[in-house]
Amino acid sequence: MGLSPFRAISHTLTTVSTGGFGTENASIGSPIFTHPMKIWMTAFMIFGSISFPFYLVIIKRKFSDFRQRFEEVWWWFAILLIAAAILITQYLRGGLDVHPVDIVFNIVSVSSSTGYVSSDSDQWGSIGIGILLILMMIGGCSGSTSGGLKVSRIVLWFRFVASGLERSFRPKVVSPIKLNGRQVSDDSINQLFLVLSLFGFFGIAGTVLFQLVDPGHTLLGAISTVISCLGNHGPAFAEMGPTENFSSINAPAKLVCVGLMILGRLEYVALIVLFTRGLWKKY
Repeated sequence: MGLSPFRAISHTLTTVSTGGFGTENASIGSPIFTHPMKIWMTAFMIFGSISFPFYLVIIKRKFSDFRQRFEEVWWWFAILLIAAAILITQYLRGGLDVHPVDIVFNIVSVSSSTGYVSSDSDQWGSIGIGILLILMMIGGCSGSTSGGLKVSRIVLWFRFVASGLERSFRPKVVSPIKLNGRQVSDDSINQLFLVLSLFGFFGIAGTVLFQLVDPGHTLLGAISTVISCLGNHGPAFAEMGPTENFSSINAPAKLVCVGLMILGRLEYVALIVLFTRGLWKKY
């Protein structure tokens, strides 16, 4: 049985926009979705998670500094390949009872924040769940429709740490931090640490608050729900996992999730500034 035109259009729109809200209760795990369909959807989830200026360069055929200008895109592909290689190795060793197409599909879906699932990733073991949680936090590329912290921030953080370690034993060295072939300003570095700090704060505070108002859930369920809301992903793990939903959460916990989703979509700073007293007194 194939997809009806309505179902096809619905899944096309929510795939390319990395929205992930489909028409089937079983998401992409429904029998109507074949492996070729999943491969096709995987491609469009990738298209939606790449920086949109990337496509302008392709259209204008300006390939002279193609690799350097879109370093973040190549890093994102590298992250996907590493995650897929680890989990497919687990599959080949008999540690995962999941088809490789489903492994790749779910990796891209989580990393792009689309939220579609084609198999129960709760059964992927600690390594699989750990990798997916990391991908949920990282997200896709900046300038795309994906959620998460964005790959560019993670790359900049690693480079800042490497630069700081070098300065610790070579204090006079000048080591500018670059991304996409350009030096990153101090203001951008400060903004980077502000966003990372706020993500960590709301991740911890959100988990504690979630368990306080709805103590019946497991720690994995609470942590993954908070990360999912902050990254605008959709499904989480455990009792809020791929084959479950958020219906078991009580009303106060749902309000916590609503707040976290808004914070994640506005990338923390914009919403917090709106509730800063000094802003209203001055402006």
